[in-house]
Amino acid sequence: MLLDEDKIKNKGEDGTPVIQHGYKKNTGTWKIKMPIVDKKKCIKCKQCWLNCPEGAISMGKDGKPVIDYSICKGCLVCVEHCPVKAMTEKKVGCSLEEKNE
Repeated sequence: MLLDEDKIKNKGEDGTPVIQHGYKKNTGTWKIKMPIVDKKKCIKCKQCWLNCPEGAISMGKDGKPVIDYSICKGCLVCVEHCPVKAMTEKKVGCSLEEKNE
């Protein structure tokens, strides 16, 4: 299901939930797994961004997700919500090149 960007911008009008994440803290150092984005598979649905409980995901200029690994706790909620499986999990310790595919 794709999100209607106009509804997100309305912030609460017509029953649309307000998307506000908590304080962005550097909490990403204790995770054991991390989400990885396959930008070739991504359909820009924003489900990962919408469901990230830490606000670690932003949308890049190309409209695809960018993960701030210093904030990401590795809960993998984004992976669970990706309808096309463009988000996968990796064990922490993989190379930086793999993170930025």
